[in-house]
Amino acid sequence: MTEAYNTYRSFIAGWLIQQSVIKALALREMQTRYGRDNIGFLWMVAEPLMLASVITSLHQLAPAGENGASMAPFPFALIGYCVFIIFRNSFNRAEGALYAAGALSYHAQITPFDIMASKSLVEMTGAVLAFTLLSGVGIMLGLMELPVRPLYLFAAFIAMALMTHGMCMIVAAVTYTNHVLGRFVHAFSYFMFPLSGAFFTVSFLPPWARPVMLWNPMLTIFETARYGMFVNATSAYIYPEYIIGFTMLMWCWGLVSIRNVRKYIHVS
Repeated sequence: MTEAYNTYRSFIAGWLIQQSVIKALALREMQTRYGRDNIGFLWMVAEPLMLASVITSLHQLAPAGENGASMAPFPFALIGYCVFIIFRNSFNRAEGALYAAGALSYHAQITPFDIMASKSLVEMTGAVLAFTLLSGVGIMLGLMELPVRPLYLFAAFIAMALMTHGMCMIVAAVTYTNHVLGRFVHAFSYFMFPLSGAFFTVSFLPPWARPVMLWNPMLTIFETARYGMFVNATSAYIYPEYIIGFTMLMWCWGLVSIRNVRKYIHVS
């Protein structure tokens, strides 16, 4: 009993230390990326806010129902872009992330996982805050309503962030030792934009294309987000077991990758 209690205490103490490290690295990431001049840390929200505002405004010009599910264009586009921006920003910045932050490995408490987790945390926070602010504006203007199933919407944001973090660990590890593959990272994110399901529903696709497209885990994440937002959305294309399994695969692959790459990281 005493040994089990000591193990539990050591686990909790280690978790609290790692939590503090990730939080400190996230603050460092924001300061390095945005600085303290002008609006400083607010750029974390302003950047996705401006991009989401433009995309959402353009889709607002389209008539309702053109997305294939009779959903209001403003919240439809807002959800699509704010969820996808978590993947796009995190994935694009994963290339060379360990190389740029290699000096941090001088500190024994900081691991490659902590470095990547802090970057993912910053992107996730910015996207969620941008969605919250734009949703408030949309509700006040009468362009959208409150989510009918908020837990599903929140789960979609979390699922995209966790899945993307696993993929980012893989990209960061692979591109640290192979710079050629880093050239394909941005191209892949652009390629995924029209295929992600951010701006179309699965029900809008031809019946023969649905089983093929649903192998893309992002589609079921966006279907989950829309099911949480719209009362008339369907849950027929929500497969939580597939998302959980795919995310676990990405995390296992990512953790092994960054563990193997640690021996190549040299502190300058």
